[in-house]
Amino acid sequence: MTRTPTPSIYVASLADYNASRHHGVWIDADQDAEEIRAQIKTMLDRSPTGDAEDYAIHDCENFGAVELSEFISIDDVATLARLVTEHPPELVAHFHGEGYAVDEIGDEIEDRSRGVWESLADLALEDIGDDLPERFQDHRWTLAKAIANDWEHSGSYLTIRTSDGVAVLSND
Repeated sequence: MTRTPTPSIYVASLADYNASRHHGVWIDADQDAEEIRAQIKTMLDRSPTGDAEDYAIHDCENFGAVELSEFISIDDVATLARLVTEHPPELVAHFHGEGYAVDEIGDEIEDRSRGVWESLADLALEDIGDDLPERFQDHRWTLAKAIANDWEHSGSYLTIRTSDGVAVLSND
Protein backbone atom coordinates (compact mmCIF):
# COMPACT_ATOMS: atom_id res chain seq x y z
CA MET A 1 0.00 0.00 0.00
CA THR A 2 1.22 3.48 -0.82
CA ARG A 3 2.12 5.39 2.33
CA THR A 4 0.32 8.72 2.62
CA PRO A 5 2.67 11.64 3.35
CA THR A 6 2.25 13.23 6.77
CA PRO A 7 -1.15 14.92 7.08
CA SER A 8 -0.81 18.52 8.21
CA ILE A 9 -3.00 21.51 8.98
CA TYR A 10 -2.46 25.24 8.64
CA VAL A 11 -3.80 26.95 11.75
CA ALA A 12 -4.28 30.73 11.71
CA SER A 13 -4.83 33.22 14.50
CA LEU A 14 -8.29 34.75 14.08
CA ALA A 15 -7.31 37.95 15.90
CA ASP A 16 -4.55 38.48 13.35
CA TYR A 17 -6.77 37.46 10.46
CA ASN A 18 -9.41 39.99 11.56
CA ALA A 19 -6.68 42.64 11.83
CA SER A 20 -5.62 41.87 8.22
CA ARG A 21 -2.42 40.16 9.36
CA HIS A 22 -1.17 36.80 8.26
CA HIS A 23 -0.12 34.77 11.32
CA GLY A 24 -0.31 31.03 11.49
CA VAL A 25 1.65 27.80 11.39
CA TRP A 26 1.68 24.43 9.62
CA ILE A 27 1.37 21.57 12.11
CA ASP A 28 1.86 17.84 11.54
CA ALA A 29 -1.55 16.38 12.36
CA ASP A 30 -0.57 12.74 12.87
CA GLN A 31 0.29 13.26 16.51
CA ASP A 32 -1.50 13.41 19.81
CA ALA A 33 -4.25 16.05 20.00
CA GLU A 34 -2.62 17.58 23.09
CA GLU A 35 0.61 18.15 21.16
CA ILE A 36 -1.32 19.83 18.35
CA ARG A 37 -3.07 22.06 20.91
CA ALA A 38 0.30 22.96 22.45
CA GLN A 39 1.63 24.03 19.04
CA ILE A 40 -1.50 26.09 18.42
CA LYS A 41 -1.08 27.77 21.81
CA THR A 42 2.56 28.59 21.00
CA MET A 43 1.47 30.14 17.68
CA LEU A 44 -1.23 32.20 19.43
CA ASP A 45 1.22 33.30 22.14
CA ARG A 46 3.55 34.63 19.41
CA SER A 47 0.80 36.63 17.73
CA PRO A 48 1.76 40.22 16.83
CA THR A 49 -1.77 41.25 17.83
CA GLY A 50 -1.03 40.30 21.41
CA ASP A 51 -4.55 39.22 22.33
CA ALA A 52 -4.93 36.14 20.13
CA GLU A 53 -7.06 33.43 21.69
CA ASP A 54 -9.05 31.93 18.82
CA TYR A 55 -7.88 30.05 15.77
CA ALA A 56 -9.22 28.38 12.65
CA ILE A 57 -7.90 25.72 10.33
CA HIS A 58 -7.39 27.50 7.02
CA ASP A 59 -5.79 24.69 5.01
CA CYS A 60 -4.73 21.08 5.14
CA GLU A 61 -2.49 18.73 3.19
CA ASN A 62 -2.27 14.97 2.74
CA PHE A 63 -5.73 14.12 4.04
CA GLY A 64 -6.74 12.80 0.62
CA ALA A 65 -10.36 13.62 -0.12
CA VAL A 66 -11.18 14.09 3.58
CA GLU A 67 -12.47 17.62 4.04
CA LEU A 68 -11.77 19.48 7.26
CA SER A 69 -13.92 22.38 8.36
CA GLU A 70 -12.37 25.51 9.84
CA PHE A 71 -13.57 24.68 13.32
CA ILE A 72 -13.29 20.87 13.44
CA SER A 73 -12.17 19.66 16.84
CA ILE A 74 -8.47 19.00 17.27
CA ASP A 75 -9.33 15.52 18.59
CA ASP A 76 -11.10 14.80 15.28
CA VAL A 77 -8.16 16.21 13.29
CA ALA A 78 -5.72 13.91 15.11
CA THR A 79 -8.02 10.90 14.64
CA LEU A 80 -8.56 11.60 10.93
CA ALA A 81 -4.81 12.08 10.42
CA ARG A 82 -4.14 8.71 12.06
CA LEU A 83 -6.85 7.05 9.97
CA VAL A 84 -5.54 8.37 6.62
CA THR A 85 -2.07 7.06 7.45
CA GLU A 86 -3.41 3.61 8.47
CA HIS A 87 -6.06 3.12 5.75
CA PRO A 88 -6.62 4.26 2.19
CA PRO A 89 -7.60 7.94 2.51
CA GLU A 90 -10.41 7.35 0.02
CA LEU A 91 -12.07 4.95 2.50
CA VAL A 92 -11.75 7.45 5.33
CA ALA A 93 -13.23 10.15 3.08
CA HIS A 94 -16.10 7.84 2.11
CA PHE A 95 -17.16 7.21 5.71
CA HIS A 96 -16.53 10.82 6.77
CA GLY A 97 -18.65 12.01 3.85
CA GLU A 98 -21.40 9.54 4.77
CA GLY A 99 -21.70 11.26 8.16
CA TYR A 100 -20.09 8.64 10.39
CA ALA A 101 -18.69 10.00 13.64
CA VAL A 102 -14.93 10.36 13.34
CA ASP A 103 -14.35 7.93 16.22
CA GLU A 104 -16.46 5.26 14.44
CA ILE A 105 -14.72 5.37 11.05
CA GLY A 106 -11.79 3.12 11.99
CA ASP A 107 -14.12 0.44 13.37
CA GLU A 108 -16.30 0.60 10.23
CA ILE A 109 -13.28 0.13 8.00
CA GLU A 110 -11.97 -2.75 10.13
CA ASP A 111 -15.38 -4.46 10.24
CA ARG A 112 -16.28 -4.06 6.57
CA SER A 113 -13.02 -4.02 4.62
CA ARG A 114 -12.10 -7.03 2.50
CA GLY A 115 -8.87 -5.38 1.41
CA VAL A 116 -7.63 -3.55 -1.68
CA TRP A 117 -7.65 -5.51 -4.92
CA GLU A 118 -7.04 -4.92 -8.62
CA SER A 119 -10.76 -5.58 -9.11
CA LEU A 120 -13.74 -7.14 -7.35
CA ALA A 121 -13.20 -10.19 -9.58
CA ASP A 122 -9.75 -10.65 -8.03
CA LEU A 123 -11.37 -10.99 -4.60
CA ALA A 124 -13.85 -13.50 -6.04
CA LEU A 125 -10.98 -15.46 -7.61
CA GLU A 126 -9.26 -15.59 -4.21
CA ASP A 127 -12.50 -16.82 -2.62
CA ILE A 128 -12.91 -19.53 -5.27
CA GLY A 129 -9.43 -20.85 -4.60
CA ASP A 130 -8.10 -23.98 -6.29
CA ASP A 131 -10.69 -26.43 -4.97
CA LEU A 132 -12.72 -26.65 -8.17
CA PRO A 133 -12.95 -29.94 -10.06
CA GLU A 134 -10.24 -30.24 -12.72
CA ARG A 135 -12.68 -29.71 -15.61
CA PHE A 136 -13.55 -26.22 -14.24
CA GLN A 137 -10.00 -25.00 -13.51
CA ASP A 138 -9.69 -23.31 -16.91
CA HIS A 139 -12.87 -21.34 -16.17
CA ARG A 140 -11.91 -19.89 -12.77
CA TRP A 141 -11.51 -16.32 -14.10
CA THR A 142 -14.84 -16.42 -15.95
CA LEU A 143 -16.53 -17.74 -12.81
CA ALA A 144 -14.82 -15.05 -10.69
CA LYS A 145 -16.07 -12.29 -13.01
CA ALA A 146 -19.61 -13.70 -12.82
CA ILE A 147 -19.48 -13.84 -9.02
CA ALA A 148 -18.12 -10.27 -8.86
CA ASN A 149 -20.91 -9.10 -11.14
CA ASP A 150 -23.47 -10.78 -8.87
CA TRP A 151 -21.91 -9.22 -5.76
CA GLU A 152 -21.93 -5.79 -7.36
CA HIS A 153 -25.55 -5.97 -8.55
CA SER A 154 -26.86 -7.51 -5.33
CA GLY A 155 -25.17 -4.82 -3.22
CA SER A 156 -23.18 -7.38 -1.24
CA TYR A 157 -20.02 -5.33 -1.69
CA LEU A 158 -19.21 -1.68 -2.28
CA THR A 159 -16.03 -0.80 -4.17
CA ILE A 160 -14.12 2.44 -3.82
CA ARG A 161 -11.27 3.35 -6.17
CA THR A 162 -8.04 4.09 -4.31
CA SER A 163 -4.53 4.96 -5.43
CA ASP A 164 -3.60 1.31 -4.86
CA GLY A 165 -6.56 -0.39 -6.56
CA VAL A 166 -10.14 -1.06 -5.52
CA ALA A 167 -11.05 -1.13 -1.82
CA VAL A 168 -13.81 -3.65 -1.20
CA LEU A 169 -16.31 -3.11 1.62
CA SER A 170 -18.81 -5.71 2.73
CA ASN A 171 -22.41 -4.53 3.05
CA ASP A 172 -23.41 -7.52 5.19
